[in-house]
Amino acid sequence: MAALWLIWYLLAVVFIDSVYSSDGPRITECRSSEQETFTCSWSAGHSRNLTDRGQLKFFYTEGKSPSWRECPEYIARENRCYFNQTHTSETEYCVQLKLDNITHDHRCFVLAEIVKPDTPISLNWSLLNISQSGLFMDIQLWWEVSAELDASSGHIPRKFEIQYKPSDADMWNVMETSPGQPPPQALYSFATGKQYVIRLRCIYHGIGNYSEFSNVLRVFLPTPHSIGVPLERPSIVGCRSPEQETFMCRWSPGNYQNLTQPRQLRFFYTKGSNADWKECPNYLPDSDACYFNQTYTSIWVSYCVQLKSVIQDQNIIFDKRCFSIDSIVKPDPPISLNWTLLNVSQSGLLADIQMWWEPPPTADIKNGWISLKYEIQYRTSESNHWDSIESFATSHPVYALGTGKSYVIRLRCKQIANGDFSEFSEALSIFIPASPSAEETGLLFRLILIFASLG
Repeated sequence: MAALWLIWYLLAVVFIDSVYSSDGPRITECRSSEQETFTCSWSAGHSRNLTDRGQLKFFYTEGKSPSWRECPEYIARENRCYFNQTHTSETEYCVQLKLDNITHDHRCFVLAEIVKPDTPISLNWSLLNISQSGLFMDIQLWWEVSAELDASSGHIPRKFEIQYKPSDADMWNVMETSPGQPPPQALYSFATGKQYVIRLRCIYHGIGNYSEFSNVLRVFLPTPHSIGVPLERPSIVGCRSPEQETFMCRWSPGNYQNLTQPRQLRFFYTKGSNADWKECPNYLPDSDACYFNQTYTSIWVSYCVQLKSVIQDQNIIFDKRCFSIDSIVKPDPPISLNWTLLNVSQSGLLADIQMWWEPPPTADIKNGWISLKYEIQYRTSESNHWDSIESFATSHPVYALGTGKSYVIRLRCKQIANGDFSEFSEALSIFIPASPSAEETGLLFRLILIFASLG
């Protein structure tokens, strides 16, 4: 009898071990990335040929309902079950993995316990500052998050945990962002000449678990050979469109290391939302500039540009900015500024003149692609103060200039809607001689003032 009990016990142990062993079928994870849907995954293990998909069935019960229901949506070619918004609520769930009425794994949870956001992606960095000594630098971190339901609208704010350390250190430094704070995030006082590693994860504020860590980012900037010279980092000087049809961006290489050599710095751009980064379509020879012709120029579309260099096989972003074409319009100066005399007053002391000019040749005024307004500035040659007049045409009068005086006149223009003024045109010097009667009138006026002052 004892022998029969022993045989039964050994068979039971073998059966239970085959069902619940770590090599057997088991539920690996249930996870909700945004608290509106969730997915459960399982492993078939290595026993009893269960690696063939479809043999294992996934069941669930929701809330106080006693009935078990099969997975609402198996994901094709994967051991996963997807619960869309229709099958997702905040009540308790129990799930089980079965084959031929044998339960191989079982667990229960509420939705808040399995919330785990997707991993942040595209972690990168740009140089913010270098100390005057060249021994320390400040950087900015950039990253992106996947487009998750509701989370992208800010309904469930995320906070990010940044971990960083020297690559040869064991201990991670940890910094958390505020809930809902978007990138970039500054990190200060990194030593130049030392390699750092940075990783990132996120969590919904007050709900669930941390995401997996992002890919590790390596940060390194060499220490300058000479730390006696103040450092100027490479930077984007500006981007400008003269006529809203093309544009150009310029940059300064600074004086850091060997970045002053041609093409040590590279210029990249992205156009519109969620677009890939592309390199400059046309580097200008013998110039730190990139030209975008009409093929690459679109108005009412946002552009982002960045200045990068490859140092020790890592991309270093030295500068970055974003804009739309209409915001960087700065026309070329007007040309052919000239004048003619209109009137001289009866006293001969004052004169009116008519100014005229031509718009910049690069501006497509006739077809209405750009509309300009002009600013006329004038002063006497002895004065430092400029008077100004605004005009929307290519000619305009200037009244009450004193005869017998030299004047300097210049002109600039800008797009009516926005953008910056052009540079000034070449200055025009004019002189209106005083007539003999004007000289006599002026002498008489001075004598009157003298006698009046004598009483």
